[in-house]
Amino acid sequence: MTHLAIQPENYQQQLAEKQARLQSMLAPYTSAELEVFASPIPLPDAGRVSGLA
Repeated sequence: MTHLAIQPENYQQQLAEKQARLQSMLAPYTSAELEVFASPIPLPDAGRVSGLA
């Protein structure tokens, strides 16, 4: 998935699809349930430092 395909409003759906896809791929090797951790939701202007030009 490229950064152009990331749509924050669809994050939960994308995460669920990814989990299902990985679970399916790993099924021949393990029956254990995947442990999934969602990414933190970025705050507006995260990473910007005010006062720098």
